[in-house]
Amino acid sequence: MASVATVDPVGALRTIAECLSSLYHLQVYQSQATAQLVDQAQALHMTIQLRDDQLREASDELESRGAQIAQLEGQVQELQDTVVDRNETVQFLEEQLFDLQLEVDEVQGQLQRQ
Repeated sequence: MASVATVDPVGALRTIAECLSSLYHLQVYQSQATAQLVDQAQALHMTIQLRDDQLREASDELESRGAQIAQLEGQVQELQDTVVDRNETVQFLEEQLFDLQLEVDEVQGQLQRQ
């Protein structure tokens, strides 16, 4: 059994040259594909970093607003306590006024009887 190189040496050399050329083109395409993947990975990395920064900023903003809400809730509670205290004072004063009006009415009644 004879080898291809022995039977057709020129054809064998052409086939080898075509195979080597194909391998070269394959390596070029692989290199280009790898470069594209690297570019895409870098772009994705930058996008992720940007989103991370945005998330951190949003988180800081939420934390700040949470603190502000807590402060405002405290102020609302203080104002509600003040309103309760004033309502109690008003009620107490109304009771005193009522008692004083009763006394005035009583005194007027006594004065009219005299």
